[in-house]
Amino acid sequence: MKCIIGLGNPGSKYESTRHNIGFKAIDSFVDNNPHLNISEEKFRKGTLYRGILNGIPFLLCKPDTFMNLSGDATKELRKKFGVESEELLIVYDDMDFDYGMIKIKPKGSAGGHNGVSDIIAKYGTNEIKRVRVGISRPPKGYDISRYVLERFPKEDLDKMSELTDIIDNVIESFVEEENFERLMSKYNNKKVDSE
Repeated sequence: MKCIIGLGNPGSKYESTRHNIGFKAIDSFVDNNPHLNISEEKFRKGTLYRGILNGIPFLLCKPDTFMNLSGDATKELRKKFGVESEELLIVYDDMDFDYGMIKIKPKGSAGGHNGVSDIIAKYGTNEIKRVRVGISRPPKGYDISRYVLERFPKEDLDKMSELTDIIDNVIESFVEEENFERLMSKYNNKKVDSE
């Protein structure tokens, strides 16, 4: 079963922070697609939704294990639903790209992202599909941990719905599309309007 995991930290303290862009993506997809019969499911490692898109069942998950232990939730998804690494799509923040830039990859290293690193370690493979969402890099010398846990500035929040709409389309295509190469060529390097 296809499963999309948005990475972030639980609790109101972390809401609308850069590190929680994955949670924002899941919330947006649920809110924007009431016609997909999305319903919340009992899950002990986070918030889990089950939906059906054109007859294809899928799962959406926001782990509540905190970012650095995101792999615990994916491990539980594997145990409970049999979700294998090739059926996963993870959505997370990436400082290597300007805010609003989308980069889709079929596999790779964690690139210094602790949540992705934990998922790779606990699945035992780096062949996990991912959507990297640009949050821009802080000024030189700025504390990285502080930066990712800060709330988005107003100018970025103003473009958030445009950004999550793009990610909504990626998620929908992932559930429906067998050919990941085609999905990458369609959505890679998409970016919110910079004006």
